[in-house]
Amino acid sequence: MAITNKQLKNLSGGVSQQADSLRHDTQCTTQNNFLSDPVQGLVKRPGTTLVAPIPTTATGPFEEGGAEVFTHTVVRSGDTKLILAVANGKVSLSDAETGTRLVIQNAAGTPFDSDTAQTYLQYSGTYDTHPYAAVSIADHTFIVNKETVPAMTSSTSHGTGVYAKSLSRYGTLFIKEGAYNAEYSIEATDSDGVTRSIRIKTSDGLGAGNVVDSKTDNITAAVHAALKDTAASRTNYDFDTTNYPSYADEDTGITITYTDDGANPPTFNQSTTGPAMTFHRIGSVITWYSPYTVQSEWDDATNKIDISDSYGNTMTSGYTDVADNFEGLPLEGANNYILKIQGNPESKIDDYYVQFQLFDDAATANQRGAGRWVETLAKDDNYDIDGTTMPHILVKVNSTTYQFKTAPWDDKVVGDDVTDPDPSFIGTPINDLFFFKSRLGLLCGESVVMSELDDPYNFWRTTVTQVLASDRIDISSSVNQETQLNFAVPFTNQMVIFSDRTQFIINYGNQGLTPQTASLAQIASYEASTSVRPVAIDANIIFAQERAGSTAIFEMFPTGTTELSFEAQDITEQVPSYIDGKAIRMAASSLAGSLLIQTDSSVNSIYCYKFFNRGRERILSSWFQYTFPADDIMGFHFISDLCYIITKHEDIVAAADDMYLINTFKMDNTETITFSVDQLFPDTTIPTPTYDSETDETEFVVQFSLGDFTADWGDYFTYDDIIIFDTDGVVATKRASHAAGGSLYVDGDWSTKNFYIGVKFDAEYEFSTQYLKGADAFGKEKAVVDGRTTVKWVEVYLTNSQYMTLEVSYPDVNRDTTTKTFSGNVVGSVVLGDQASETGTLRSIVAARNDVSVIKLKSSTHQTATINGASFELQYTSRLRQRN
Repeated sequence: MAITNKQLKNLSGGVSQQADSLRHDTQCTTQNNFLSDPVQGLVKRPGTTLVAPIPTTATGPFEEGGAEVFTHTVVRSGDTKLILAVANGKVSLSDAETGTRLVIQNAAGTPFDSDTAQTYLQYSGTYDTHPYAAVSIADHTFIVNKETVPAMTSSTSHGTGVYAKSLSRYGTLFIKEGAYNAEYSIEATDSDGVTRSIRIKTSDGLGAGNVVDSKTDNITAAVHAALKDTAASRTNYDFDTTNYPSYADEDTGITITYTDDGANPPTFNQSTTGPAMTFHRIGSVITWYSPYTVQSEWDDATNKIDISDSYGNTMTSGYTDVADNFEGLPLEGANNYILKIQGNPESKIDDYYVQFQLFDDAATANQRGAGRWVETLAKDDNYDIDGTTMPHILVKVNSTTYQFKTAPWDDKVVGDDVTDPDPSFIGTPINDLFFFKSRLGLLCGESVVMSELDDPYNFWRTTVTQVLASDRIDISSSVNQETQLNFAVPFTNQMVIFSDRTQFIINYGNQGLTPQTASLAQIASYEASTSVRPVAIDANIIFAQERAGSTAIFEMFPTGTTELSFEAQDITEQVPSYIDGKAIRMAASSLAGSLLIQTDSSVNSIYCYKFFNRGRERILSSWFQYTFPADDIMGFHFISDLCYIITKHEDIVAAADDMYLINTFKMDNTETITFSVDQLFPDTTIPTPTYDSETDETEFVVQFSLGDFTADWGDYFTYDDIIIFDTDGVVATKRASHAAGGSLYVDGDWSTKNFYIGVKFDAEYEFSTQYLKGADAFGKEKAVVDGRTTVKWVEVYLTNSQYMTLEVSYPDVNRDTTTKTFSGNVVGSVVLGDQASETGTLRSIVAARNDVSVIKLKSSTHQTATINGASFELQYTSRLRQRN
């Protein structure tokens, strides 16, 4: 039999669900509302600070329900800290520092209420949480409804103007060079199927006045005259001012010969069954068109003109819809005329389209003249993204007003459905948004689509003649299984993409992120929850994994061997079923060294993970819970090291409505804490107390106005829970509550003091079953379990503490519970009303086998407490008997 004093240097190890004999001495069975602090030890959590109630005009989204509420913080330089809330079509925006509702306008500039559902944000499906995601870029916040399927509008390209009508046949003839003793041959077929064969011959140039025969304008005019001529045929007809006064500007030696092959009707371009061809000449260029009104007639149309010359077709070019190359196109023509430049006939990938535009910006669609060819898109192509089906934007108008509207997505301007196909998100719901390397990114199905560089609204190529480094990026997963990409998480200089069972990074090498270099590289194959977004913290990424009835949390990190080498470890390994339910919200802060998780079963509590690294070594890894005096938690976000949390309080007002509060709290003890209370009034709205000198009492009204009704803390909490204290640390002595509710009366005159009103909360810590520890064969510490261990005494060491109880119970045996209290009051050290802050010990007898007693630390008052460590007096009896 041996008696040993076992010292626990700190109690900051957090909860463990391992067998008690396997736990570290610093770990516990239960820890609620105690903070594991790497410096001070175990500390009662700091209370919340109430920022403000959310005005009733901004509570629409929160009224939809806890898990369905999506919140997003908009943080900019200066003092801009906003909380965006969305739920089932309803949207609101609140100032995180004041609670003030910011005005949201529609696209027309008309403000709308938070109870007014916005069409794009509404959904009909069933989700574990909500179908929303958001990302903020400067003054623009993009919001996506994952249920909505992006689509193109029915609008097609080039739908106006004669040369842009989709049912017109059109073409161009270009006399590039003129020569003597040359012959130009034209085969023109009209809409009736009649073909006119034309021969234009130039003289040898030796005759009087024949020197002008080589002018391309004259040759082109002769061709134009032959096409327009109403006679059935001509033979060696002189092209001069006598025969063609409307076409010939001067006499020439050019002759015209043509014949029509038609018998009924015999004449070319008489428009008997189909539309006539209209011809226009501009210099050495002839343009023509023939308008149809019915698609089937256009499909069967016979209109075409071919041209050749006696110099190996080097002096002429003719185009209807297609040209072999861009070089040599005429610089005069019809405004808006479109040509397809065809490369390799066996492939469409090198085809592109050009449109003729006059230099005159005010030119009409039918105007002709000098101009330039610019790249354009094919006719009858869907070019317009339907903004009503795409992510919408929340745009800052001024400091108090924002506008919610469709985003100005760029139109497709070049190529066709082969050279510039629709982005992958067309026809596929968007699962997430991100901003990376100056590009807006969208996750859809198995694809990642990123906008043009420095233009978040353009998802089309700017030219199809070459691939630019700034062009949009559209890449897909290459794993041999169906993969839905759910979340994109920025991580150092990379973007990590999560599916439900595979992780990728956007790989781009040393040449930068371009369409040529971008790819999806698989880095891991961990199962990951689809209900909560992973978060990046320091050099790691935290993600959740769903288990049967609980949630595991993994921490992913690069191994350092290659850019594609990542590993993940289970940081809930010692608490495999501690996080009850499915994770629905998660937030992290490297400054606070904390991770917060809410599940669908933790309505008013948060699972906390506190860690502290020294170099590459993690010296603190602690799990515990925070429980808040509220009916639900609607969202929380870290801004720097301060956590903003929105809480719900049911039926607190006379109209039986719910109230939503913005609170803040810290996950450390960098500030001096006088009281551990959750504040009920923001500093700016504490009701002014009234002093009655006759009764020597001060009345505090614990009601406050919220819109058109009054909230009453006295109805929500019992009056014994509400604490009033001044800035000097003096707590008011409560006497009674008003019979009608809404008031507290305290002794003395408090009317001139600066004070706070808050509510106390309970904190509890349950020790693990204590064992003697020894060394195994390898020198590692292990519990001694082959004998009987009895706990005789327990002693807890406190500093800067005001109140704490030590409770020893015996739930499985018939024995009374022992409770010891530490008040911090040392005789002569304090006066009545002061809050003691003393260092001392709290000791209690246990006198029971180690697995019989349950030892807990509790704090149910407004006072704070810091526990630095504990010691146990253990008696060990071995079952083995030594023999000689």
